Amino acid sequence: MAAGVRWMRAHASRLGVDPTRIGLVGQSSGGHLALLVGVQPGVVAHAGVPIVLPDGSLGAGTDDDSVLFILVQYPVPDPLARYRYAVRRTQEPPQPPPAFDASRVVTSHHGYFIDEAAMANASVTRIVSSGEARALPPVWLAHPELDDNVPSEITEAFVAAYAKAGGQIERVDFPGTRHGFMQQAGPATDKCLALMRNFIGSR
Repeated sequence: MAAGVRWMRAHASRLGVDPTRIGLVGQSSGGHLALLVGVQPGVVAHAGVPIVLPDGSLGAGTDDDSVLFILVQYPVPDPLARYRYAVRRTQEPPQPPPAFDASRVVTSHHGYFIDEAAMANASVTRIVSSGEARALPPVWLAHPELDDNVPSEITEAFVAAYAKAGGQIERVDFPGTRHGFMQQAGPATDKCLALMRNFIGSR
């Protein structure tokens, strides 16, 4: 994702975009990545793959990957907290679909992170709380009322940490919705898109 920001900025003239007004949008784990890149611009760990520059050459390194704002829908700001929550949920009796599949979430964590230390290291809540954030761009966050994938307490901890660190963050709750609601057309999705457009327009 950081490489994507660098590519967009490098090609801004050809694309007709303002290189100073680049933001990130992400849902669920993509929301985690957007937040992670947004609060730690320029870190070596986010250098990613080289990008193709306008002249056709390859550009590597940590060129400017800072962003003006971040919009996230049901993000996973604290992978370790979500992992431990999912592990607890695996102890519950099986429920018929579309019940929350805690085992799938645990398996996904094992597939992406080496161990719990890596999950903690990637926690945006921890990064912000510990003063390790290099930037605090304005954040707009959508949280589904019935989200059993990322429970409210994880979202609340992140929102509180971001605000305490001095960041501007706006959380909007969506009654009656679940994790991933934006993948389906409906009033909640329409409302979310409209609010996101308003937030971007105000930057």
